[in-house]
Amino acid sequence: MFSNKRVALAILAAFLLSSVPTVTAGGDYDEWFWDITGDTTDEDGDGYNDTATIGYDPDTTCECDVDIYVYITVYDSETGDEVDSGSFEYTINNGEGDWF
Repeated sequence: MFSNKRVALAILAAFLLSSVPTVTAGGDYDEWFWDITGDTTDEDGDGYNDTATIGYDPDTTCECDVDIYVYITVYDSETGDEVDSGSFEYTINNGEGDWF
């Protein structure tokens, strides 16, 4: 089950990584996260948060379509074990309000 601490650490890690310049992205343009939010909820009513919701708004300096890849991994802060992960592909354009 998710705990607030585990999910908070995963969201914090994603936020910290989003502030790192995208020098490894390659190409002539930068990509970054304009905003990242996260929340946990108890969906099964057992008193423990078991669902994490993460939202983010990726942006780019290019006034063109840019394909980006977002990887999210959630770790158990007590054991270091991977709890869940996902990878997502998007096409973004400049500072348009994309929210995923």
